[in-house]
Amino acid sequence: DFSFLPLAAQAAKPTALLASTLLHRNWKALSGGLFLMALLGRAVEVQAGSAALLVGYVAGGVVAKLLCAFAGVAAPIGLPAVAGMLSLLVMTLGMTSSNLLPRPRGILDALRSMKALRRASANFDSSRAMEAVLITVFSLAWATASLPTHFSGGLWRLRAAGPRAYWLATQLRALPPWMLALLSGSLAALACSVLLLPAWGVLVRVLRTIVNRVKKMSPQRPKAADTKNNQ
Repeated sequence: DFSFLPLAAQAAKPTALLASTLLHRNWKALSGGLFLMALLGRAVEVQAGSAALLVGYVAGGVVAKLLCAFAGVAAPIGLPAVAGMLSLLVMTLGMTSSNLLPRPRGILDALRSMKALRRASANFDSSRAMEAVLITVFSLAWATASLPTHFSGGLWRLRAAGPRAYWLATQLRALPPWMLALLSGSLAALACSVLLLPAWGVLVRVLRTIVNRVKKMSPQRPKAADTKNNQ
């Protein structure tokens, strides 16, 4: 199985690693995933762009696959897809929570002044909070139904890596698959907001700068109307 390969071997096969994020366990998992993609994917795309949607989903599946390889267990079919969807869920909740309550100027100001708390309670958007709760409950229920109750099989290759790594792998293996998918999605969402998306923005800016400079350096061809007038 691809899940039993070492981390270096899995990194050497990026196509198989990315393809695993598109596999689902059954038609019920696929239909639920499409429904969540229409909700969560649209929310992330509107708030952060299409790049955030793609990077967040793929990062969740890749992190789940690598965690299973680190723990020495076989990743069940559908786990990377569930992890990718939960990554979009965490990203959506992060964007929604910032709009539920107004941000105070400082923590001490919010604690000292009761007016800030009254304003926060007055501006609390209960409808959006209820939507966030419902979509979270549905996503976790879908993740639980789309994955088996426990991991089966596995290879242990971390005894030589030290007791801490072996203990961490043991704790990961003891988790239910849906909880490991939630952990992977949370880590992927954090990595996207802190590292991946800012790096993507810098890369896009650099490429645009290079393209603009190349266009300025390249000789401009005369237009057809100008050539006719010269003739």
